[in-house]
Amino acid sequence: MKKYLAIVIMIVAGAGCSSSQNSQKQASTDITVLEYKAYTRGSNKEVTITRDKVEVKELRLGKNIEATYPLSKDNWDKLTALAKKVNLEKMETLEAPTKAHQYDGAMAAHLTITASDAIYRSVTFDDGNPPAEIKALVDEITGISGVGKIQVKE
Repeated sequence: MKKYLAIVIMIVAGAGCSSSQNSQKQASTDITVLEYKAYTRGSNKEVTITRDKVEVKELRLGKNIEATYPLSKDNWDKLTALAKKVNLEKMETLEAPTKAHQYDGAMAAHLTITASDAIYRSVTFDDGNPPAEIKALVDEITGISGVGKIQVKE
């Protein structure tokens, strides 16, 4: 009987430790920066989003375009919630749905997520057509940033 009691205690103690470790792992992956970059010959666009701002840099029609906007807490919370749904460690192995960037048929793009524990980068994909697993996040980043929609002043 004592053997069974000792085994039960060890199992319960072990389960408590593993849930504690899981919560520590979750806490250590706080997202700090989201970056979306797309590039091809003659043009590129970069979006960098942190907790409080959005920075956009583009080279379009031979013009450098730069803009910085404040980011609301609601937008940051939405972005980080979408990012936390992504398996960060598998981002670089996702399958790109199309490959037009390989022959200059589309801008080559990638998503980088910086967390407190590491930097995670996605596979390269066609701008505007990310892998399904990161599509909602990429769409939200490009939507919030206004990348590609900033007016070029002559």
